[in-house]
Amino acid sequence: MDTLLHYLAERPLILLFLIIGIGFLLSHIKVKGVGLGVAFVLFTGIAFGAWGKGYFNTPELVERMELISQIGLMIFVYSIGLQAGPAFFRILKQKGAYIAILGVVVLSLGAIMAWYNTHLFGLDPILATGIFCGAVTNTPALAAATEFLHGDPNAYKLTVGYSVAYPLGVVIPILWSQFIARKRHINLEHETKRAERQVGGASEPPATMNVIAKNPDILGKTLGEVLPAEAIVSRLKRYNQITIPNSSTRIQAEDVYHVVANKRVIEKVKMLFGAESLLPGPEEYRGNIDFRRIMLTNPEFAGRTLRELQLFPGWEGVVTRVRRGDTDFVPTPETKLERGDRLRVVASADKMEAITKMLGDRFKSIAEADYFSFAAGILLGLIIGYIPIPLGGGLVVKLGIAGGPMVVGLILGYLGRTGNIYWSMPLNTNLTLRQLGIVLFFAVVGIKAGGGFADALAANGLGILVAGGLVTLVISIATIFGCMKILKMDWVSATGTLGGAQTQPAILSYIGELSQSESPNAAYASIMPVAMIMKIMLAQLLLFFLL
Repeated sequence: MDTLLHYLAERPLILLFLIIGIGFLLSHIKVKGVGLGVAFVLFTGIAFGAWGKGYFNTPELVERMELISQIGLMIFVYSIGLQAGPAFFRILKQKGAYIAILGVVVLSLGAIMAWYNTHLFGLDPILATGIFCGAVTNTPALAAATEFLHGDPNAYKLTVGYSVAYPLGVVIPILWSQFIARKRHINLEHETKRAERQVGGASEPPATMNVIAKNPDILGKTLGEVLPAEAIVSRLKRYNQITIPNSSTRIQAEDVYHVVANKRVIEKVKMLFGAESLLPGPEEYRGNIDFRRIMLTNPEFAGRTLRELQLFPGWEGVVTRVRRGDTDFVPTPETKLERGDRLRVVASADKMEAITKMLGDRFKSIAEADYFSFAAGILLGLIIGYIPIPLGGGLVVKLGIAGGPMVVGLILGYLGRTGNIYWSMPLNTNLTLRQLGIVLFFAVVGIKAGGGFADALAANGLGILVAGGLVTLVISIATIFGCMKILKMDWVSATGTLGGAQTQPAILSYIGELSQSESPNAAYASIMPVAMIMKIMLAQLLLFFLL
């Protein structure tokens, strides 16, 4: 056995990918349809770290693997920021102040619980602060607390407390979320749709209907004046002639329009125009009008709105649907297009080839990530992350390698593009990089925490474990209560917000895999920057007041 441990310790890359491989295999395990997903990589790392104590936690090995962990964390949080940016700013405009206040309150409650633990269990203040950092699963807070102690010989107790509390900081929020789901008989599909509507996602599939212009109040008006922004008209039948209308087309009596929208909007359009046509409509005609699914791969249009595309010289089509990832939705003029989007375009048959060429429709090109914009974004994030933020009283905090790239990713994801630089990535590329980043981070953190976890339990008994669990449980209860009862959030968004309050990607991975939706990312990102700053501050304040 010693020979195997020695072999793995001398070859950390083999150890790293062995943990990732085993953890990923275990990630498919589910109990009653619920699993921990890639968080199993973290627990596999902890198991290996405990097994290889004295081999895998040497300063030399930890230092060699720390860079891998940092790179993985940066890739993960930056990718999350890019994808969640547009939704984050929509939520910020709606209830940003309330979410920020929620973050401050729940984390302050967690810090108060950590302070109380020193009296309840007689814990050393430094150990209690480490437990707080682990219970909120925040490595930057641990680093800030270590720096605060300025080489104090007892600083190692921070890492001991962190390593014990960290696994519970992952498991307890997930278990609490599951408990709430079972207690309230949550309908996952319904809650996911609520979450996607909240962030402006496409929760309702497109529907179609042929409507007849019979309402005298709309006759003579243009389609642009009458139609809601969420509805699109792709064809017009007038006197047995089929054409493609536009916003300036004037409505005449007995016109038949082929409308694309979700069912709710479709019913509004039907009432507005007067009646539904049950006869074969203009969509049946395939003479001089055609439709085609075209993949957007031309970077010239990525990050631009549909309105900008329609104004582009040479564009003579109507986009009736967008398929992004596994979701179809009806776009609006303000929908920002992304590389990899599959657009359903209706156009004149003789213009279709030119439109296809204009949009790109080259599958190979979307597999080619723009590493210049990716590297530039992370570089900006690191620069901002290292900027010291004075809080008065001699306290200085930093966003660090997690907070900086996350904040920059949110901003750049919202902007979409700056001049000729397109910041966002195709969804499949983003998901691949996100998954790679998180498994690298989990594997290394698990190895580092494994040995300390066993030692701390042996030296301090269950008291230290309970202390960490109480901090996490207080934050979990307060966050879910605040989200669902006070802010009236759905369960999916509440769990994503809990993941952001914990700054814990495993919770986000859990709810993301469960809901099969991007909406938890926006909830996670809406509170994560505030939570990151609060934890860095609170870790230092705990030491300041307890020592």
